[in-house]
Amino acid sequence: WTSYPPFGMCPRNWIRPTSFTDAYIELTKDRARADEEGMARQRSSAVATLRLSLNVLLRLFAPVLPYVTEEIWSWAFAAETGAQSLHVARWPDARDFDGIAAPAEAGSFTAATRALAVINKAKTTAGVSLRRPATRIVLMCNGATRHRVNGVVTDIAMTARASDLEIQVSEGLSDNAFEIPVAEFGEKLLVGDQSGSASGRVQ
Repeated sequence: WTSYPPFGMCPRNWIRPTSFTDAYIELTKDRARADEEGMARQRSSAVATLRLSLNVLLRLFAPVLPYVTEEIWSWAFAAETGAQSLHVARWPDARDFDGIAAPAEAGSFTAATRALAVINKAKTTAGVSLRRPATRIVLMCNGATRHRVNGVVTDIAMTARASDLEIQVSEGLSDNAFEIPVAEFGEKLLVGDQSGSASGRVQ
């Protein structure tokens, strides 16, 4: 996608659109819908981030998807921004993120997506749906990775539908590497092999 000139103008550290749809939305959509007491701040943060991301992505995709992006823009952003047509709106740049604090841990998104991928693999190995609730999941990672995921543990647990997500430290693992020694999905129990990987046996 960066071969197309408008996308080539984007900063290198912007999240690719596919990462946004495949990973970020998956990690935040449950928080954005949460109605539990005490979740108002987290819900507002997720909704605000998703709205800003959609605003920016619509402008990025406008040159190649002019009609559908114009329609979506008209639902809310035309009135909010004063640009009645998406195609006269300002091209996105760093100004769109003015006043937004950087994440407390820059590597949290990558670490969270890696953790979720390992959990999804465990569910597949156990022969259950990715939407299947987990009664217990134990994730193992090294100390540096554990620090990265501290602020996103709730998102990982909600996305994995894990009522009990325990993270243990194993310094023998490389950065952003996760293993699952035990995962419980109702009556199905996935027990890791001797290396602690998610490719263990199902009981």
